[in-house]
Amino acid sequence: MFTVEFDADATIITTLDGTGKFEDVQVIQDGEHAYIRQWNEPENSYQLIILTIKQFKSILAAQSVGAGSYEVEFNNG
Repeated sequence: MFTVEFDADATIITTLDGTGKFEDVQVIQDGEHAYIRQWNEPENSYQLIILTIKQFKSILAAQSVGAGSYEVEFNNG
């Protein structure tokens, strides 16, 4: 399951682990960057990864190709 929220400055996608084993994961996109965060209970803070939008789109594109090295061109960013 996932939710999508539109904030004034960002889109927030939250994916929930239906098994209850893992904390929710959020992807926050602000036009320039994609932030991936997950709550870390033992540290009482978020673990955060910051990517450019192009890096994030490359990760998504990689889901549909085989092993190899690729250069991806995106229109509009």
